[in-house]
Amino acid sequence: MLSPLMLNLKFLSPIGLSLLIVLSVTSSAYSQDREANEQLLDLNGDAIAVVDIHLEPLTAEWLAQMVLASESGITDEDRKLLTEHIQKHLDRLKELNITQFQFALLPVVPRISGMNQMVTLAIPMSDSTSAQSLLQKFESGNPLPFLIDSRSKPRVVDNLVILDNPSRATSPSSSAAGDRSSKLSRALAGNSSPISLVIVPSKEQLRVVRELGILPKETIDLFAQLESVRVTVDESTTEVSVSCRFDAKTNLNQEQAGLIIKDIQSTLGSVLNVSSEVSGDPEVSSQAIQFRLNQMAGQPPILAQIFGNLTKVAKKLNVMNRLKQIGLAMHTFYDKYGSFPPSASYNDAGQPLLSWRVHLLPFLDQQELYEQFHLDEPWDSEHNSQLINQIPDVFQPESLALSLSGRTTFCVPVGESTIFNGKTGVTFPEITDGTSNTVMVVNVPNSEAVVWTQPTDLKVDVEDLHAAIFGNRDSARALFGDGSARVLPAKLDNEALRAYFTRNGREVINYD
Repeated sequence: MLSPLMLNLKFLSPIGLSLLIVLSVTSSAYSQDREANEQLLDLNGDAIAVVDIHLEPLTAEWLAQMVLASESGITDEDRKLLTEHIQKHLDRLKELNITQFQFALLPVVPRISGMNQMVTLAIPMSDSTSAQSLLQKFESGNPLPFLIDSRSKPRVVDNLVILDNPSRATSPSSSAAGDRSSKLSRALAGNSSPISLVIVPSKEQLRVVRELGILPKETIDLFAQLESVRVTVDESTTEVSVSCRFDAKTNLNQEQAGLIIKDIQSTLGSVLNVSSEVSGDPEVSSQAIQFRLNQMAGQPPILAQIFGNLTKVAKKLNVMNRLKQIGLAMHTFYDKYGSFPPSASYNDAGQPLLSWRVHLLPFLDQQELYEQFHLDEPWDSEHNSQLINQIPDVFQPESLALSLSGRTTFCVPVGESTIFNGKTGVTFPEITDGTSNTVMVVNVPNSEAVVWTQPTDLKVDVEDLHAAIFGNRDSARALFGDGSARVLPAKLDNEALRAYFTRNGREVINYD
């Protein structure tokens, strides 16, 4: 999977200019190896963006600032923790003599694993000997678990260590990939910015943009002639630089360039709610436009807006996917043991030890992690506390700061008449209100987050249950006993909420 180091750049919106919403890090050095370029562009033509990350100019402090700029409720301790976490990964990459890596991205909806968004990852080394040395490290064990899926099989092409997406099978195709790789090389030529993204749309992608009618008629023909878009940002500035290159038959004028710039600004605004204004005078030639966008007064830096807004929809989709995954695991647990798990395990003295989240691990393809726990010890024992930072993907919260501290927002409701109201698991006959009417897991607000191994969850007998579930949000996402994931609107009052959480209250639930 992709890690926090990747700064959540694993999500792309649908095809079109909305691809401009993704930014990442690059260097002026880019491999001109034809095979590598074709690999990175995904030979079936699906990939749109190529990202090249150059680590040397970047600092953990700056990366942390960009990630957290749009997160609310961030403390100095959260900021420090994220900075230290990023620095640890940067140091690990440095130990392996990795100063740069490149990957291609797909225009697909978010999934739980970031690797599903990546076509190919390539790590350029100083020479073929260094590449072979890194390959040997991968073959003996994944040295970069925070960056690379352990299922990826590495190979070497000259000085590149290449890892293909394990969930995709693409084979070399065609002249189209060769044409796109040439455009990619031209777009990257002379680039000296530490932060950049290059989009090289295929003919099919441009056709979709044209037929969907998402661009004004005045510029639709111009965008059909688009060869590449390069988006860059300097670490020391709040501005974003955009460079659009068109094919040789294009003959741009100032009026057309102005329309294109407005289209790009409009796309950033409509897709990501990013506010920007043009800084200085654009540079226009017959086949190229270069201009800079700056933050508007009172707004965070554009890059920070993009980092924050890019993941809002994706995070919500991921919450629903994770709830469904938890639901499937809950039912698999039931099939094996004849009941749902209790909210925690207990010792002989009746003291809680480990959360249900730990005991669900074998049913979430996490058997290896499960076996590392001392099940007869509490969650904060000397041994078990060392596993807190290994929070699995499925329990990851929306907040990166919470994630890095091993906290989760996925909680079960505990209390009288809930599915989790004792030291033993509940069975289907005991859920007399019906599994489709009874909440099993809730994604609580950040303020209610708990350490994922800790036997602490959502208490439904609190006076203000509404605040505990919604906080200042307008909705909450919940898993029901039948395995469905649904949205609970904040208009529900305490009484209605308790009806959802009790399994045998015989309440009448109004779905309107």
